[in-house]
Amino acid sequence: APYSIECTDPLTPATGAALRVEQDLMFKAGDKKSLPPGCYIVVKLDTNPQLKGGEIVLVRFAGQQRMTLRQVILDGDRRIFKVLNPSYPLSPETDDGIAIIGVVVERIERTRL
Repeated sequence: APYSIECTDPLTPATGAALRVEQDLMFKAGDKKSLPPGCYIVVKLDTNPQLKGGEIVLVRFAGQQRMTLRQVILDGDRRIFKVLNPSYPLSPETDDGIAIIGVVVERIERTRL
């Protein structure tokens, strides 16, 4: 049976997904948008969202099967996709070859006691 996760946005399996963050690309200590490895995220599926800038989006790069997370920075008409973790020397990417899958709307952290 499928699991369900309560979230603040009214999403269904057709409009949303819950995923576990595996890597630390989007982890930055002290940043409220930080997504530490092991946390879960709720993604509102939308391949053409109206982005305001600063949002975390789930994307797929051309030629790759895996999806990844990036923060969107708006620079005029240009959208720049970057990681939060300053330990990675990845240069920000622009729209070319990037497909947006959806926007992260919630982070869920679980701690085993």
